[in-house]
Amino acid sequence: KLKEAGFPVPDFVVFTEQELTTLDMVTILKRIDNELNADYYAVRSSANLEDGAVQSFAGIFQTELYVDVAHLPAAIQQVRDSKKTATVQAYLKQNNLNQDQLQLAIVVQEMVPAEVSGVAFGIDPAKPYRKSKLVSAVFGLGEGLVSGHLNADHFEMRDDIWQKTIVDKEQELIHQNGKLGYVEVAKEKQNLATLSDEQLDELRQTLTQLEALYKAPQDVEFCYVHNQLFVLQSR
Repeated sequence: KLKEAGFPVPDFVVFTEQELTTLDMVTILKRIDNELNADYYAVRSSANLEDGAVQSFAGIFQTELYVDVAHLPAAIQQVRDSKKTATVQAYLKQNNLNQDQLQLAIVVQEMVPAEVSGVAFGIDPAKPYRKSKLVSAVFGLGEGLVSGHLNADHFEMRDDIWQKTIVDKEQELIHQNGKLGYVEVAKEKQNLATLSDEQLDELRQTLTQLEALYKAPQDVEFCYVHNQLFVLQSR
């Protein structure tokens, strides 16, 4: 829906649970190569019960980043298997759902080498009466932000003015030498804002457009590469 609406989404291909059950891995890999043909991929979940009005499953399913072609079969299987974990079973039980109701598709997406990553909220989820927009951002990949491992810059728009809290950002999560890892941010960058005024304005416009598309304020994952915005998720 994001792509059809013209938002900048990294190229992807989706395999439904039925396709994953019936197609062999050779056919799956051929389709990925024909439609994407990237150096690295992100392998993500897309479940029918995710991001609903009552339950979210946020952060429960597995995500694999910077997966090369040789490791795609294992990564796809790992993400598929994540719906069987004890955490998922407990969440299903807590929400009076059964395993048969849960259908898990796999998204294989072109991996974006993010220089800055963040989350943006169309409204403050803790204080919605303020009608403010919130953005948090870090250098590198966003997993360091959502896991809580990294300090993040925080931006809040109130009365059309961005209020900025810029923190020391000593580390970033990047891919180098064939693996993901936390490295030291260059000294001259540690105290700089992750996002420029122009990028914050672009995010503000994007949040407004997404709210119009989905008829509700959105929780958005985004990243920037060479000043190009990519929308990775909206819920």
